[in-house]
This record gives sequence, C-alpha cells and structure tokens, in this order.
Amino acid sequence: MWWDTVPMHIPETIGGLLHFSGLKKGDVGRLMNLRHLYVKNCNALLEGIDKLTDLQTLDQFYVRAEGNKLEHLENLNQLQGSLTILTWGDPKMAEKANMANKAHLLHLRLYVDSGKLPSLESLDIKRFDRVEKVGVEFLGIKTRSSTTSSSFPKLKQLTMRMMGSWKEWGGVPEEVYENITIMPCLSELTIEYCEKLRELPDFLWQTPLQNLKVEGSQFLEHLNANWPTFLKSKHS
Repeated sequence: MWWDTVPMHIPETIGGLLHFSGLKKGDVGRLMNLRHLYVKNCNALLEGIDKLTDLQTLDQFYVRAEGNKLEHLENLNQLQGSLTILTWGDPKMAEKANMANKAHLLHLRLYVDSGKLPSLESLDIKRFDRVEKVGVEFLGIKTRSSTTSSSFPKLKQLTMRMMGSWKEWGGVPEEVYENITIMPCLSELTIEYCEKLRELPDFLWQTPLQNLKVEGSQFLEHLNANWPTFLKSKHS
C-alpha cells in the first residue's frame, strides 16, 4: 500500500444518533445531520455516506474493493475545504464522484478531469503508477468542440509526483485553445520523480507561472536552471 491505514471496527449503534453534527472516525449510516467527518488514516467502511448530502467536511475518502465506492460521493456537493481521495485510479473517477458539481472544494488530492472545479486553488497528484498519459480530459475538455471557457480558473499550485509510468502530458488542439483560458492563476508547478516524462505541454507557457521545481525527472531537470532566463524573455 502507498498510504498508511489502520483497520477498525465501528459499532452499529452509533448510527442511531440522528442529530450528531460532528464525528471522528465513525459509522455514518443514519447520521442525517452530520456536517463534519474526520477519518484520516482510517480504512473503515463508511456505510451510508452517500445519504449525507449536507456533509461539509470530509478530510479523506478511502476507496475499497469491497465497500466505499467513488459513486458514494456523487451527491455530496456541499463538501468544502480540502479532500483527499485514496484510490488506485479510475479513468472515470471524476464522473463517478460527480466532481464537477463540488464547487466549494479548495484543495483536492486526486487524479481526475477536474478542470471544471471553479474554486480549486491547489491540486496534488501523487503515486498513480499506472498512469502513462495525462490528456485534455484532465482540463475538463471533452471534445474538440468543447465550450468550456476556463479550466482551473483559480488554481495557484499544481504538484505532480511519484508517477513512474507517466510519459506524456498532452497539449491542447489549437482550435480548442482559442476558446478557453487554462490555469490563469497558476504560479507554482512542482514535478517530482516522474522519471519518464519528457516534456511539458505548451499551454503552461501561457500561464503566469513563476516558480517551477523539477526533481527526480531526468528529462526535465534542466528546466530548473533555465527557468529564470525563460521568465525574463517571456516578460521582456
């Protein structure tokens, strides 16, 4: 496993506390008024979490082969602040979890086509070892005729790390790029231990990116030394 978890048993009786508003590491089956759920480092089955449509805080969600599913997050559209989803990856992850309608999330640790999240300020993508290509779906662009006007409109910090199979970060077709704005607030990009990634997409050079850090990525580490020169020429 690439994350540390502690299996635990949760008593069924806690499900009868209908007016609970906060809970740490608990079964949530019938807690209809629950607003805040803290389960970090806990791989317990959160049975009935899909019914908690007023939930505002969920710090971590552990997808299990038998139990917690991405679909259980579909209607939890009041989530805000930060959310970490632990999973081995799913090409339809964003669709299953209905991430496009979670407009109040500010910080997300997840590999998804999350470009339509309007409030997201930071995104940390980590340890998806089987991902070989990040395409335009990552930006929320579905087709060449996409009508998306802005992708990641408030994203400031983007981190991609420990993705050993990642070879390609796809660009955006010119006819699509003319109709959208991509990461207009991006200021920091960190790429760590993505050994097979050879180049960055052209759209990054159109962002207000100021700080670039590359480590453990042999084909891209030269950008660290050349970045100040590139910035100077870009703004001259």
